[in-house]
Amino acid sequence: IESVQFNYCIDVDWLIQQYPVSCQGKPLTIIHGGNVSPNPQYPNITLVKVNLPPYGTHHTKMMLLHYTSGLRVVILTTNLVPQDWGQKTQGFWMSPIFPKTTPTKTSKFKPRFGLEYVSSYKNKSLQRWVDHIRSHDMSSANVILIGSIPGRHTGHNLSTWGHMRLRKVLKNETKKIDSSWPVIGQFSSIGSLGSSNQKWLCNEWLTSLSSCSNTTLGASPPLKLIFPSVDDVRMSLEGYPAGASIPYSRNIALKQPWLRPYLHKWVATHAGRTQAAPHIKSYARISPYNTNIRLPWFLLTSANLSKAAWGSLEKNNSQLSIKSYELGVLFLPPASKQNRFPCPISLPLTPYRPQDEPWTWDSPHTKAPDRHGNIWQPS
Repeated sequence: IESVQFNYCIDVDWLIQQYPVSCQGKPLTIIHGGNVSPNPQYPNITLVKVNLPPYGTHHTKMMLLHYTSGLRVVILTTNLVPQDWGQKTQGFWMSPIFPKTTPTKTSKFKPRFGLEYVSSYKNKSLQRWVDHIRSHDMSSANVILIGSIPGRHTGHNLSTWGHMRLRKVLKNETKKIDSSWPVIGQFSSIGSLGSSNQKWLCNEWLTSLSSCSNTTLGASPPLKLIFPSVDDVRMSLEGYPAGASIPYSRNIALKQPWLRPYLHKWVATHAGRTQAAPHIKSYARISPYNTNIRLPWFLLTSANLSKAAWGSLEKNNSQLSIKSYELGVLFLPPASKQNRFPCPISLPLTPYRPQDEPWTWDSPHTKAPDRHGNIWQPS
């Protein structure tokens, strides 16, 4: 019947062609951060530009698809451009079609999604979608939403968004986790994290991701971060051009050399995707065992490793400052049965070798050609 697309990079012509022919003229709303222009060729499209603070982005990637039979939600890591859908590793969660419901039905998914995240845009064009969400039964959703919206959040809202939202959910929903089980972060961009690991990464962000019902001070788990090395990009299916979607600037990398010991290579042999450069972003707590591997939780999200995406505490930890819109889904294990989970990374992880360096997209990489015989010389 109609749909809405929330995203960062959008090729409107390509997007329209991905809809069934019978739906290409249906009402479509596009929520963007300012990189989409009106096109009279598509009178069915409504563009909604969101306001952003300096250095903020509209990075959320979500689809709301309204059918005659109900409402479907898709949350993903992919931009709406053709190059993101060919030779990269991406992730997405697709809901069932939620049926119409009475106003009394609720779920962990529905209040977070309808009343807070979409409402936070404060846009008249989205009010109809808030009403749609309220009128559908989302109790069958098997995930919890973890979102970020720009602003300085205090009081009740301190734990509503960003890493503080994840901290609260893990504290309330996960049982005792042994402190030897590492926190694993996997992402395709790195921001400025400070002059040491204690400035934000371990003192604040890791505290949130290591939360559980038995969290005690001083019991920080190991932290392992997965980010493509220069060779990972060079040997990818796209070669060096894959690095254009993996932004980490040389100047920032030089200011945080302390990050390197945490870094691991992108390896996904089990899924046949090692050479499909990662644009997926995922975070998890995984047992360190070689067999019978346990996964207390897993987060698929648009959020990369940055303060802008996750938020940074201010004013003696009473305020959380966030610059970007982000959205992800948190998977928790079912209480009564064991399931196999499609983890995107191969275990055990592969640490950087002494000769490995993290990919930086604004550095020349000319010592060795990629698989297509090209070098990387940014302009």
